[in-house]
Amino acid sequence: MRRVSTHSKHAQAIVRYLQRRGAWCTRLHGSMWQRRGLPDILACWQGTLLAIEVKAGQHSRLSPHQKAELDALHRAGAVVLVGDAPSVIEQLRQLTGDLQPTLLDA
Repeated sequence: MRRVSTHSKHAQAIVRYLQRRGAWCTRLHGSMWQRRGLPDILACWQGTLLAIEVKAGQHSRLSPHQKAELDALHRAGAVVLVGDAPSVIEQLRQLTGDLQPTLLDA
């Protein structure tokens, strides 16, 4: 059985939360053909572009490339969120006034 990383579990919980509320989501996996620093999750929810960088565990600081890309996305009008699943979901709930339970582990 393959072991799922903490980072991946947090990203899956965020994507699941958004998809259950009708958002379009995709996870970006870095490759040599992609720009450095792109966020882990791009989503469009209620007409708003969300750029989400998942930070869980020991690697909780943004790299210079991540900071530059997230700043550029923010300047272009995206909502940028950084954190682990509980903190990102709480930020999303505050942005939208969502009163539904989070169901992080479902």
